[in-house]
Amino acid sequence: MLIYFLIFCLMFSSAYPLLAQEKTPQQTFQQQVDLFTSNVEKLKDKDASVRRRAVDELSRLRDPRAVPYLINSLKDNDQFVRMSAVDALGLFRAKEATSHISKILTDDKEPQVRQSAAVALGYILDKSAIPALIKGLKDPADGPRFASAQTLGILRATEAIPALVECLKDKNPNMRRTVLNALGQIGDKSTEKNIIELLNDNDTNVKIEAIRTLGIIGGTDSVQALKPLLEDKDKNVKAYTINTLSKLGDSSGLDSALQLAQDTDPTVKIVAIESLGFIGDKRAIPVLEKATKDPNTYISQNAKFALEKIKAKYPKTQQAPSKKQ
Repeated sequence: MLIYFLIFCLMFSSAYPLLAQEKTPQQTFQQQVDLFTSNVEKLKDKDASVRRRAVDELSRLRDPRAVPYLINSLKDNDQFVRMSAVDALGLFRAKEATSHISKILTDDKEPQVRQSAAVALGYILDKSAIPALIKGLKDPADGPRFASAQTLGILRATEAIPALVECLKDKNPNMRRTVLNALGQIGDKSTEKNIIELLNDNDTNVKIEAIRTLGIIGGTDSVQALKPLLEDKDKNVKAYTINTLSKLGDSSGLDSALQLAQDTDPTVKIVAIESLGFIGDKRAIPVLEKATKDPNTYISQNAKFALEKIKAKYPKTQQAPSKKQ
């Protein structure tokens, strides 16, 4: 019995320090308060790296009381502190910071900080920032211009359409692509003609983005403009053209889609499979059934989804037989 008693005492004594370390909810809350207070104080430190770490810590704590202090940090003389403060305010979705961040976008000397400002405004989602973002489209640096265009798309800023359309002439193909994406998000059909013009862009990626955007806002004019691209030598261009035409209710790319759905390029294959689902022709059933067994999960799942769409459209007696039958 004495041995058992000693073992029990030993076990209890070894567990006791762990029990003593457990904190009550009040202690945890007090620790968080202390972290908040200490980091607010560190924002006044002479060392910029200390101030930046304090901003990052206040962002991590997600305490809304930090917002006024972070707004004040936008005036910091260190660009990395300002950038961290902008990022933090964006994560806080702090609408009260919109005017301050808008000023950073238009006036800050550092392009990285201006870019961060445009991105943060996309998180805050305050339309009062639109004038500053339109101005950001003319920024001398690429980063702030790209981010401004992207955020205008997120905000669906119809008032920015004229400025965005003008940017479709930008020398940088990445800017043209970003603007096309933004116009697609805005979804205003008045831009169809301007987007059609980019079907002849000398950059393949811009051309593909124009094709995809027309799938969102296109109409009859788009269908006629797209059909010549069914003969394009680039199979990616051809695949996305078929896809957009199918979304616009045109099935003239069916034969090509049946071929491309068996292509070795996974991206081309997936786009073609999706197109077959939109077209909804029962002749695609054997091809799609084969694709459901593809080792690439993304391909097989897309094929199953397209197959279900077609089979739902036709009674079983009208479905084309599979190759096995």
